[in-house]
Amino acid sequence: MSSLGRGRAAEGWIKRLGLTPSSVGGWFGAAMASDETVDGAALPARFTGPHPLYSSNWYLLEEGQHLLLHQLKQDELWFFHVGGPLLLHSFPDSGAVTVAIGPDPERGETLHAAAPHSTWFGAELARGTEFALVSCSLGPGWQPSDPTLPTDDDVARLCAQFPEREVLIRRLAAGA
Repeated sequence: MSSLGRGRAAEGWIKRLGLTPSSVGGWFGAAMASDETVDGAALPARFTGPHPLYSSNWYLLEEGQHLLLHQLKQDELWFFHVGGPLLLHSFPDSGAVTVAIGPDPERGETLHAAAPHSTWFGAELARGTEFALVSCSLGPGWQPSDPTLPTDDDVARLCAQFPEREVLIRRLAAGA
């Protein structure tokens, strides 16, 4: 993304944390990972190969960006740090869920949330928010083989399952 429209605060965090453009939207930077691993045979069958015990990363969204719809093999815990509220949208079979991760509990925001494993999820900024900086922690830790982007059939199934969220689902899947 160009710096067009980038706020000085977001730009400062991007530089300070060494964030780079993420393949699923926004800005990403590895924060830490365990130096110990768990053997793949000790993990649920959805995992392939060994994984670090845990990993954590920085994630920043700017106005006009969104996190593409995807799934992970492990739960991803989200923690708010600075900026404005971010909307984490997940689509478990039990019903679509949107959690506002932000600094103001009196406005229904929470400082942390989770995207459950094997559940489609994506994120975007709340209206009027210039940027949000969060960190995401995963256990077992992230490996490049863990994320799955939706196929056109996956998007169609989600839209059929959650017709009231079709516009949102298609927006979050755009570019996937």
